[in-house]
Amino acid sequence: MPLATRRCGSASPPTRGRPGPATAHGSAALAAACVLALAGLVGACAIAAGLPPGTAGSPTAATVSASPGASVAASSGRPSDSALPRPIRPPAAIRCTAVEGGTAQSFGLCVPVLEYHRIATESEARGSLPGLVVSPAEFEAQMVALRAAGWRTITLGELANDLAAKRSPPARTLVITIDDGWFDGYLHAFPILEGQGFVATFFAISSRIGSTSFLSAAEMRDLVAAGNEIGNHTDDHRNLLDLDSAAIRKDVETASERLAAATGVRPRSFSYPRGGVSARVVAAVAECRGIEVAVSERRTIGETWAGRFDVPRLDVGPGVSPGTLLAWLGG
Repeated sequence: MPLATRRCGSASPPTRGRPGPATAHGSAALAAACVLALAGLVGACAIAAGLPPGTAGSPTAATVSASPGASVAASSGRPSDSALPRPIRPPAAIRCTAVEGGTAQSFGLCVPVLEYHRIATESEARGSLPGLVVSPAEFEAQMVALRAAGWRTITLGELANDLAAKRSPPARTLVITIDDGWFDGYLHAFPILEGQGFVATFFAISSRIGSTSFLSAAEMRDLVAAGNEIGNHTDDHRNLLDLDSAAIRKDVETASERLAAATGVRPRSFSYPRGGVSARVVAAVAECRGIEVAVSERRTIGETWAGRFDVPRLDVGPGVSPGTLLAWLGG
């Protein structure tokens, strides 16, 4: 698999070795953080434990608390019960909103769809929103953990096939999606995915094909040849809520034509830019030739035939440990 050495200044291929063990601080750091929690620094335990704040099941002030003015029992010299930190809750599994199986319009699946944007180093991602950037080391650790836990991948187009055929894929099947068509998806994510026997759906913005830091036509063809999918992320990444239905259809179909010319394959999958989804937008996209499935940014799991143009995804941002990701997926 040739790796390009060109325009964006990231000529060297990524390191393929697995990331080393977690930080050497280990349990000592966690114990120290819990002591800090006793002084009222809420959330220190969560940080030391590797649980990103704000994710499902991660600790908050409601789950890890301390009383700054805690009394000490005169008889024992120990903190009173109210001063002790409450147990840290593990990340919770994200429930499926669909009922698996069924027939016709009721058919549903519970296939997790993961959402990534940039898989890049800090220097490569300069200028991007930090919450959209996952380092190559983090991404590789997640992929290694998923494979070790028995997970397998299919593309979003293959998921659409399963919905259409009313067919359930094997257990522990998921979809990986990477939005915006950045070159680092080819430079970093592609070899990491290949190393684990995984595939992904890469959503490209057609007007940016070959632009600095974005995928070229040749790179997209390499991805397709390796079993990955190139999906439609519109022609210019405008929020579709700002367009009327005719303009939406023109934008999406223009992107499909350009992506088909670049890759030789007309896109079947679509990702709504900037999370811009409404019933009107969904209806317009569903009318576009060749588009069979579309993903949004609702943070849950579950697909139905009737809802195939608004499939939810789990956004995976920086700081999500492999253990947290596996917990979201139920192990």
